[in-house]
Amino acid sequence: MQMIWLTTVLLTLLSTLLSIKESVEKRKDVLENEFHIPMTKEMEGDMQAMCNFSDAVEYYGEQKGYEKGVLASIKNLQQTMNLSLQQAMDALRVSKDDQVKYSKLFSAEA
Repeated sequence: MQMIWLTTVLLTLLSTLLSIKESVEKRKDVLENEFHIPMTKEMEGDMQAMCNFSDAVEYYGEQKGYEKGVLASIKNLQQTMNLSLQQAMDALRVSKDDQVKYSKLFSAEA
């Protein structure tokens, strides 16, 4: 029973630290008032690093989703409009730098 309680507390603490929905100030308040963790300068720095980590994870996810969307759009244009890979990327106004990336991604999927 104690292990379940400890696991619940730990998961709640991690959820608070890595939350992307709450501001840093709100997270600091929860840690101090609900978990009784004093907010020292060192703890504040550590917490900021965790917040940056969760922001980085969110950004990475958004980028992966965007890439998948572009690839799906390229495939749709190829199938519905009978366009080549290059023509589809041009129609979508994919930058020349990104065309190299999407060509590689498209080849890897095939």
